[in-house]
Amino acid sequence: MADTQTATAQTVLKASGDASTKGPLHALRPDDVLQPLHNSIPAELLPRFDPKYVELYNKYNAGRLHTHEVPIEEYRKNPGKYAISWGRAAGPDVYRITEQKCPVEGGEITVRIFEPAPTVDENGNAKKRAAYINFHGGGWVFGDLSKDHDFCKRIVDALDGDLVAFDVEYRLAPENKYPIPVDDCWTALNWVRNEKAGEFNLDRDRLAVGGISAGGHLSAVVGHLCRNAGIPLRLQILCVPVCDLHGPFTPEGQFDRENCPYESYREMECTPALPMARMAYFHRHFLGVPRPEKSESDWKISPILAPNFANLAPALVFTAEMDPLRDEGEAYAAKMKAAGCEAELIRAPGVPHTFSHLDAVLDSGKMYNEKTIAALKEKLRLDNRLSAPQSRRGPMIPYGTAAGTAKACRAAVRTVIPIHGDGKSRLAVEGNAQKRTGGNQLIFSKSFYLDRYFSFLSSPESCFTAPISHDESSLFSGRVARGLLAASARSYSPSFAVNSRRALSSNGRSLQQFTRLQSINLSSRAFSTTARMAQETRTETDAFGEIQVPADKYWGAQTQRSLGNFKINQPQDRMPPPIVKAFGILKGAAATVNMKFGLDPKVGEAIQQAAAEVADLKLIDHFPLVVWQTGSGTQSNMNANEVISNRAIEILGGKMGSKKPVHPNDHVNMSASSNDSFPTVMHIAAVLELEGTLLPALRNLRNALQKKVDEFSEIIKIGRTHLQDATPLTLGQEFSGYVAQLDRNIERVEGTLPHLRYLAQGGTAVGTGLNTFKGFDEAVAAEISKLAGTEFKTAPNKFEVLAAHDSIVEASGALNTLAVSLFKIAQDIRYLGSGPRCGLGELILPENEPGSSIMPGKVNPTQCEALTMVCSQVMGNHVAATVGGMSGQFELNVFKPVMIRNLLHSTRILADGMVSFQDHLVEGLQADRKRIDALLHESLMLVTCLNPVIGYDMASKVAKNAHKKGLTLKQSAMELQALSEEDFDKYVRPELMISPKEKK
Repeated sequence: MADTQTATAQTVLKASGDASTKGPLHALRPDDVLQPLHNSIPAELLPRFDPKYVELYNKYNAGRLHTHEVPIEEYRKNPGKYAISWGRAAGPDVYRITEQKCPVEGGEITVRIFEPAPTVDENGNAKKRAAYINFHGGGWVFGDLSKDHDFCKRIVDALDGDLVAFDVEYRLAPENKYPIPVDDCWTALNWVRNEKAGEFNLDRDRLAVGGISAGGHLSAVVGHLCRNAGIPLRLQILCVPVCDLHGPFTPEGQFDRENCPYESYREMECTPALPMARMAYFHRHFLGVPRPEKSESDWKISPILAPNFANLAPALVFTAEMDPLRDEGEAYAAKMKAAGCEAELIRAPGVPHTFSHLDAVLDSGKMYNEKTIAALKEKLRLDNRLSAPQSRRGPMIPYGTAAGTAKACRAAVRTVIPIHGDGKSRLAVEGNAQKRTGGNQLIFSKSFYLDRYFSFLSSPESCFTAPISHDESSLFSGRVARGLLAASARSYSPSFAVNSRRALSSNGRSLQQFTRLQSINLSSRAFSTTARMAQETRTETDAFGEIQVPADKYWGAQTQRSLGNFKINQPQDRMPPPIVKAFGILKGAAATVNMKFGLDPKVGEAIQQAAAEVADLKLIDHFPLVVWQTGSGTQSNMNANEVISNRAIEILGGKMGSKKPVHPNDHVNMSASSNDSFPTVMHIAAVLELEGTLLPALRNLRNALQKKVDEFSEIIKIGRTHLQDATPLTLGQEFSGYVAQLDRNIERVEGTLPHLRYLAQGGTAVGTGLNTFKGFDEAVAAEISKLAGTEFKTAPNKFEVLAAHDSIVEASGALNTLAVSLFKIAQDIRYLGSGPRCGLGELILPENEPGSSIMPGKVNPTQCEALTMVCSQVMGNHVAATVGGMSGQFELNVFKPVMIRNLLHSTRILADGMVSFQDHLVEGLQADRKRIDALLHESLMLVTCLNPVIGYDMASKVAKNAHKKGLTLKQSAMELQALSEEDFDKYVRPELMISPKEKK
């Protein structure tokens, strides 16, 4: 039997004619046909292999062709025939498995979706689910949705209704070389997060990614992109990931044995599960030959070369002892740890690259499933977002104390309550069904206990927010570390009481691991005085003197003064988060460059770490200022400087507010002015939002409308001009006009990006570059490009970008034009769907909700109405941006905050509006063919096709006679003897009226 398999394999090999089998690669290749393991690897390696693997490998694989020896199309048709992997355990059944098409640049890809059964909370509301986005392996050349099908089912089943898995079928090389697979995976993640969250009831802030081999590579790249884009990724599962396609290979895709930096490549060169011949094959197909020069420093090809590893999402990294990729995977995990990231490294002993797919037969494969599921449960649980490392500042108070920040009658107060800290006593919690009227018992709501306590049992160090109330005023609690918040007296809907007794149950469930509270008195009368006395502040100073700042906030004196000076619609009009993110990117980049020009590296690195937290929006609560402030954005720039300074001081073990060893002006704002910093963050935020939010939504809507063009291509309808009947066209032609409008709008928006990529940083106060160094501006632009993940350049003329914001006005104008187009499209669709019986009724709009509180059965075109309101707001935003743009006096425009606020607001509401319009209207839009056909044949404008036959004047008489007497066109033409019945039927044919005539 083995001889027959060998002969067959050799025949297939000879017939394949694969050009990649020629030349020097033969020297790297083991025998074309797989041999028993003891015949194909160095003898000293065999004892290190898991005996179970050796037994099963020799049983199932000997005599097969190497994967890379099979013609690509043949392998893709019959992967089970050639794949080295076997022993995959079947996954459990899940509630539902469906597939959807995800639009990508130049086409669409399939995403398979694994759903658990819906679950509800105690109030009957559907629980939000986390999302896991999976990228399969296969060397970017092979692999499909069958590869990780059972794995996806397994993790969805294991997370008890709290996870939806999305398996991405990205486009494969060599037909789709780099960067297409990378771009597809990044697009798919954003598609899941931005467009499918509502459909699948996803929590957009609980995401994880993962993959094996090439899928691990794609997951690592997406992890960096998420960090750059501010997407709060919770976990990366990187199993035997490809992390370096530069170091081990020559640009021609040959294994560079002598210069390869990883010993595991040389040691495992001929391991059948992944020999170097196959890795080189994958390299050439994925990147081309030779590897493009521009890719030599492209970290998306080799994520281990990424310039910044700070603040990446936690990673679970699996390597295999007998895998050539072992050392690079472990080096990648080490780089993450060195940058302060959480990275758990697990090396599977005695197994090769494919171990994770052998979970039915190998203990290491089962271990991979168990560890992955445990990590997903830990990182994706609902309360994890509120844990100490993830929000605000981490634990605010040590074990043995509990503190709550309360807010009543618009006055910020703090209540500190001592508790026993021996860890042995228990918090007494008992059900309480009646209202308490006294003021000396601490009462919490039932939902608080149910939502928080049981998750707290498994993570006693976590911090969370607790809702409390006092009298008529609503209070909002602060954070607690390993203790329980206690800061309320009377509650209007009490379900639980906290007191000093030892009752210890709630609905029969034991509540443990809590520290017992000492009894205190919070009577209504005493509360405000006690709370004010306990309020915690610190003293900060600026040029105007001392000022008290909340002790738990990172901002300083200038921010605090701004809060008092500009009480204009606070907090609703706070500076948009993209501006905060951009400040983090800018300040981190500036610190990197300033260290080259003399900034103390210890200080610079602390600034980098703090700035990265700002860029990740982890400190968003510390940016309270509103848009309505100084027109240069100085207060917001100082807000960023103060927050980063105090956070850096904290990192270095100093005292917040001391300005030592990190000063907000001297160090964080080094080589900068607010006058060049704020314009810089304006452009960074604008580019990131336009590229990452608006353009994907616009392209997706355009593609959805294109599908309708194709769907409606043969439906002929009557045209309308001046709101009157006109000549026919197809419904597809009508929709093609909408597609063309959006194509032009894509071009317009993209056309604004080159100007927005020019940055003002380095111009300082008036554009001269005072207090900077030569080359600072170019260097900081390069660093910003790295951190932002997209290209920026220093502006060639700094005076222009400080004094004028024409680029912002131009971008706002492009959005204004897009709003005009969308308004027209939404209006047309609304009118075409009017009815259902007394309107045009040519389109059937999806019915999403009841339309009237008085008229039963009425359904309204709500998506059209919402989008047109969005468009109206965008037009108003543009007017203000225009006024702002023309109001720059001399060397500085002082309308900066409102201009960028309006641009970002327009970007966001347009993007969200288009997503909603697509999901809830366009994709479900249908044509009423019967109604369209009836209106078509009732129209008198079909007479236009008779102009060349009987002349305009006679054709006009036929139409007017028909209208006056209520005749059809044919009846009228016969009555006036304009032409014969035969000729009428010959010429009056709508299908001949929808395109130009052929030349005779």
